[in-house]
Amino acid sequence: MYCYSGKQKCVTRSSTCAEVVVAEQSIVLGSYYVDMMTLLGFKPNIIYYEDNRSVMCLVDTGSRAHDRTSRHMIRKINLMHEYYSNPGNRAAMLWCNTKNMISDTLTKDLHGR
Repeated sequence: MYCYSGKQKCVTRSSTCAEVVVAEQSIVLGSYYVDMMTLLGFKPNIIYYEDNRSVMCLVDTGSRAHDRTSRHMIRKINLMHEYYSNPGNRAAMLWCNTKNMISDTLTKDLHGR
């Protein structure tokens, strides 16, 4: 299990775009660990947890050039779409409630009981 919480390295216009940037970065890091485990003789299944349903919808459908986002966001969305649609990657993106995200416990202020 790997959890990451850190400062974003680029400015985005919405929370969905911010989540796309982080999700794309996690795929790069996850691919590194999958390659390392494969060299050691394991066949890992990797699960990425996401708490933003808009990102999951964008990744499922992919982005078209006529979308009103900048080119680097279209590239990131399409890269994730290709990554998850390839059955050889053995990767899945699952929705997880924000309250249950492990890496968010120290960065997000959650009020309630």
